[in-house]
Amino acid sequence: MTIKTQSKVVDADFSNQPAIPQPGQTVDGIILEVGKKNILVDLPGYGTGVILGREIKNNPSLVKALKVGEKVSAVVLDGENDHGYTELCFSEAQQEKSWQTLHDAKKTGEEIIVRVMQANRGGLMVNYGSVSGFLPVSQLNEDNYPKVENGNKSMIQQMLSKLVGQDMKVKVLDADSREQKLIVSQKAKSQEEFKKLASNYKVGQTVKGTITGLTDFGAFIKFGEPALEGLIYISEIDWKMINHPSEVLKTGDEIEAKITDIKNGQITLSLKALQPDPWKNIEPEIKKGDVVDGEAIKLNPYGAFIKINPFIHGLIHISEFGTQQKMREKLEIGKSYKFEIILVDPKEHRLSLKLVDVQ
Repeated sequence: MTIKTQSKVVDADFSNQPAIPQPGQTVDGIILEVGKKNILVDLPGYGTGVILGREIKNNPSLVKALKVGEKVSAVVLDGENDHGYTELCFSEAQQEKSWQTLHDAKKTGEEIIVRVMQANRGGLMVNYGSVSGFLPVSQLNEDNYPKVENGNKSMIQQMLSKLVGQDMKVKVLDADSREQKLIVSQKAKSQEEFKKLASNYKVGQTVKGTITGLTDFGAFIKFGEPALEGLIYISEIDWKMINHPSEVLKTGDEIEAKITDIKNGQITLSLKALQPDPWKNIEPEIKKGDVVDGEAIKLNPYGAFIKINPFIHGLIHISEFGTQQKMREKLEIGKSYKFEIILVDPKEHRLSLKLVDVQ
């Protein structure tokens, strides 16, 4: 399919011309045409939108199932490009929609269907729309649970690999769009059963356990008898910012962790809580109004994470830039810049920053 410039009729009366949507705006439309390089979308009230080849190439699974006549949502990248079309981004809108469905499913307890994408010794990586999540081995039902003699890890992974490509009905245990964390359960223990087992523990208690699985967002730990499985979020593994739990932990490690929360059928724990707090004496070394050097280490939809030193990190909110694109134009991962400190809250471990423009 070749993109052609939309024809425009010059008339003295412009009242019937379609409005131009603003970048960042979410719009609804209907698929007009699906091609290998472009997708055309009818946008009532705005004209015609286009999803370009780079979006298709970067998100093949998202666009593969699109059909002419299907209703879709998309985010506006350019209100009117050189060809007169509204340029759209399909993936961001679909992800936002998926997260909303997941949040609702967690509240109501409604089952959702996920696709198994990958297997590891700790469980299954699954997809719900454009959102990736994790299904721990302990949350598989009896039919799918790998019953392997002597707990042979290679055999466990082989058996789990047979589930790749299958669709599963699951319940949402945790859905946090801000942290990009999704945990689901195929067996979803009843609240009554969980409350009975969890009644032996309390927040603040230190437990000994074994790491049973690692994911992008944290580490799973099994402890107690009868055994319970808890989660240590990646942000609670070390005071240093790490990219993956495997930088500090490995499956089979025996550790001590502190229980930080018990609710909604889940126990969360922390390793950091058993380590000295580097924020405790941060002032007056770092205070509001100071200009400091920092390294950009992560960019996400909420802003930029900046490393001030190995243990102290701050955030520049996305509002300081306006859009993700402008943020990426200003900052590059691994490079150092000067930042003004606009908020220091040692108690909440919060450091808000503002980029200093150096002429």
